[in-house]
Amino acid sequence: MLETDRPITADNVFALKYAARLLEVELSHRRSLARLEQRLGRDLVDELVSGMDGATAVVRTEALGYDISGPQHVIVAEWQPPRTDDTVVVALRRTFAELRLSALVSRRSDMAVAVVNGDPLGAEVFSVIAKTLRSATGAVGIGGPSQDIAQIPRSFSEALHALHIRAGSIDRYGATRFDQLGIYRILDTAGGKPDLAGYVDEWLGTLQRTDDSRGSDLVQTLAQYLDHGGNYENTAESLTIHRSTLRYRLKSIRQITGFDLADPETRLNLHVATRAWRLCPHGAPFHVP
Repeated sequence: MLETDRPITADNVFALKYAARLLEVELSHRRSLARLEQRLGRDLVDELVSGMDGATAVVRTEALGYDISGPQHVIVAEWQPPRTDDTVVVALRRTFAELRLSALVSRRSDMAVAVVNGDPLGAEVFSVIAKTLRSATGAVGIGGPSQDIAQIPRSFSEALHALHIRAGSIDRYGATRFDQLGIYRILDTAGGKPDLAGYVDEWLGTLQRTDDSRGSDLVQTLAQYLDHGGNYENTAESLTIHRSTLRYRLKSIRQITGFDLADPETRLNLHVATRAWRLCPHGAPFHVP
């Protein structure tokens, strides 16, 4: 009601009360819809990470206005001291809204779980959540991309693994992506089965497929090179090839993989991967389904 020089009449008061009553009904309706949407979203997240039929998932996500097509990442987050309310869930929703990422968010005990469309950046997600909660005493695990609905449970398992790795490390607070775990990917800190096949494929898969298609011997060359500490003379002698041939092969390895063989972290992961590769029967490569 706009304030004017005219006196307020009984009709004005009636109109104001009527409008207020209509607004109250509308806001109550919207609040109920929001609560229903949150509850349905939570139930849907639980079913997605546990495994559900693809056709059913498409129908239910569309009803909530969520796009389940394209890469999906599962993110898990927990804060210390443990939160048994929805504070972490709310913070996660606000984080995705600020980062303009579409997500479904739920809570399992004292841990928040989200299915996110697109590729979230770990450090950025953590910093926004920490800012929202006004606390950096938390850990975030991000699973690898799932290209279809059936792979979402695998991304969830990876997110839990990444979270446990982070929570069990010296630097226990922050975000960890499963695809950046490196050698920690095969350490059984979460009590599960080490992903040895996936680890070997991550570091040697491209070279193995190149060897298969070209009939080359790049994986064996790399293994010998790392075993001899990067010594050209000893590596060439063990492979019974000339040093110039070795240089050519190492150049090909760098070009094919994009790895920097001078980087200590890269050399460590490659060395562990080549050692695991040798454990295969008859030297056969690991194959990931």
